[in-house]
Formats: sequence, C-alpha cells, structure tokens
Amino acid sequence: MKKLSLKHAMGEILAHDITEVNPQQGCKGVAFRRGHVIQARDLEVLRNLGKRHIYVWEGSEPEVHEDDAARILAPPIAGQNIRYDAEPREGKVGFYATCARIFKVDVEHLERINALSIPSLPTIHTNFPVREGKQVAAFRIIPLSCTAEMLARIEAELKRPPTQIKPYVCGKTTLLKMLSGRCSPDWAFASRPALLLLDEPFSALDQGVREEMRDILITLVDEFQTPALLVTHDREEACVFGEHMVVMHDGRVLESGVLEQIYHAPVCLETARMLGFDNAWWIAGYEESQVMLENGWKVKSAENSRTDATHLCIRPEDVMILRPDRPLRHRVRDNVISVILRRIHPRGRHYKLVVEASSKQYLDIDIPAHAFRVMGLQQGQTLNISLKSHGLVGCRNNPYLHSEEI
Repeated sequence: MKKLSLKHAMGEILAHDITEVNPQQGCKGVAFRRGHVIQARDLEVLRNLGKRHIYVWEGSEPEVHEDDAARILAPPIAGQNIRYDAEPREGKVGFYATCARIFKVDVEHLERINALSIPSLPTIHTNFPVREGKQVAAFRIIPLSCTAEMLARIEAELKRPPTQIKPYVCGKTTLLKMLSGRCSPDWAFASRPALLLLDEPFSALDQGVREEMRDILITLVDEFQTPALLVTHDREEACVFGEHMVVMHDGRVLESGVLEQIYHAPVCLETARMLGFDNAWWIAGYEESQVMLENGWKVKSAENSRTDATHLCIRPEDVMILRPDRPLRHRVRDNVISVILRRIHPRGRHYKLVVEASSKQYLDIDIPAHAFRVMGLQQGQTLNISLKSHGLVGCRNNPYLHSEEI
C-alpha cells in the first residue's frame, strides 16, 4: 500500500473506503469503496471531500487489510447468542444480540485484546440486559492494515470468545410478568420464593382483567406472607400494593418511606408531580398564616406546607368548584379564585377541566362525571373555585435534596 497525490492517482486501485458526510442532507455514507479504480471524474469529488492524497493497493503487500482482518476475527469474537455483520463497512463489523437475555463480557480478556493497540473492540457494559437486535459490540483494526504476525497474536487471544449472551437465572426470587389476560398468578408461589419481584405485571392487560389479577395477587401475597417488590409507573397500583414506597427519577432515589406519608405529603417537587400534584406554583414568601405565591395569589397555609418549600402544590381533585346555589361551607371559604373554564376533557368516570385565572394562570381540575352533568358546565363559563387548604402541600424544587440509598 502506498500514498499517492491525486494527480498521480488515475487508474489506481483504492485501498480503503472513503467516507462522505453531507451536512445538508444530514447523512453519512461511503463515497468510494475499497477496490474502486479511480477515474478522471472522481478527482473533483475527492478534492471536494478534502482529499489531496490517497492510499492505493498494489496487491503484493504482506499486510492484512482492515476489511480482511474484520472478516477473519469476527467469528471468534462472537460468542453464544451473538451474530455479526456479514460484510465489514469501512473496516468495521458490528455484533448484535440474537435474543432477549443478559450480555456478558470477560472484562480482563477484553482489556488484553484492546491492549494490543491495533485491534479496537468496544462493548456495552457486562451484565447488561439486551433485546434481540441490540448492538453489543463493534470491532476494527485502527490502521488500514496490520501485519500477519499481529493478526496471529489477536487470533491467539480469541481462542475463547470474550463476549456472550446468557439466559436469565432466577434463584429464590420469582419474577412475575403477566403477558396474557387469563393466566393465574398463583404459579409464582409454587416454589415459595423468599421475594416476589413484580415488574409492571399488569401493563399488558386491559382494565377489567388488570383489576381482577391485582386483587388475586394481593390475596396471595397476604396468604403466603411473601415480601413483594412492585416496579410500576402506575400510581394507583403503587398505592394499592404498597406499604413502603420508593420514588425514583433518572436512576436516583428521590424519597422513600411510609406510603401514606409520601403520597399525601411529598417533600420533592418531582415526587409530587409523579404522584398527581399537577398544579404547582413558586412560593414568594409567607405572611402570617398565608403563603404568598409568585403569581400574586395569597392562600391560607396548609398543615402540610413547609417553611423551607419552594413550591405549593395541589392535586386536581382537591380543587373544588363552588356552586352558586349552595352556601359556602367552612372548609371551602378560603382560597376562593374566579376562573374561566377553557377546556373540557372527558375521562370516562371523571372529567378533566382546564381553567384560566385572571393572571393567565392555568389550573387542572378533576370532577366526577355525575357532578359535571349536574352542574351543566360549559366552555367559556365563569366559575368560582376553592383550593382546599388540606390539599395544599409545600415541596422543594431540588429533587435530590432528600435522596437516599435503598
């Protein structure tokens, strides 16, 4: 392989792929492939790609080309349940999972291979769960070619594959994932597990079957006295199952503790939003028994509000619409605000209403469907609402101020 200037390159055989990046089309691809015989029309294209010299293949070189090295080394790299590209692209070959299991890599073995400098074999982390088709590794040699001796050294390190994908292994912990509507969960207790891991077990079920399976599972957990760990994005499920709640965000624990305490009085703003406190306002300060909000409102301080809070939050179901035909009860006389009903969203058993206050502040309200029909609410209607003081909760904006390890 030798280096030539473009003016001497006509008729020569290109020794490597040449990549073209097109910013206008937002794509990257191969402009010329290895083995291409350079023609006069190619010279201007190569100049536009920033090439002033190219490498050409003479055919008598003792070195092994990067594509040939990738073809030779891909099979011994790929272990159990791993496939690889049929042909290298620009000297690189990718490796992919053939099933949904756990990716394993011998880290020390991998480090020895990469320590040879010529080969480059990056992988994803060991013990990483993968789905079918997930790319787990890639391989290439760094220069355009390597010596036969170096290729032999790499092959010697690959007598045993450094990567493989292995099946999940469950010991005394039972993982329950219900995929069909009419399977009974009692089989999960057959081995009397020390822990039952519930990984979103009802996510694939329709509403009626979900509630039926949930009741059965709760009964079995109580009957066998089996500790259960439920992973869910459904706050209703968390409240039905849980006694102790752990709230996580971006891989970190925001809060953990007794479910009742966290559900009704979360400390962190992110926790509050996850648990349905959809209305939140910045706190500007405190004045006697009132909380002053940044939008100018003054509301009666709730028992749950904290003097170190940055936001005051309330759930949509704790915002009450006042009926003009009924006298105000004592508990709704505070925090009365005049609003305009802007949007109405049916939700089956309840309605979600979006209302606008005078300062372009929008609030969400949830009311039962029967109450919506009785009140005859219409879009554009002016309403008086009350922020129930017992539903107002003060939260901190810093999501990790109270984080802890499980």
